[in-house]
Amino acid sequence: MVYKGVERETYNCAPDCERRITLGDSQGYFNTTLGESGARTGQAQSGSQPH
Repeated sequence: MVYKGVERETYNCAPDCERRITLGDSQGYFNTTLGESGARTGQAQSGSQPH
């Protein structure tokens, strides 16, 4: 966990550091990370659909 004043961000660093959302993270970080994750999932799913 990284604290920036009262703001908190969570990372998983095994083997490489990546964003991870956890209850208690600051709202902006949580929403941004969740949005990026959803966008990545959407792109992966649309790329695997037959045409």
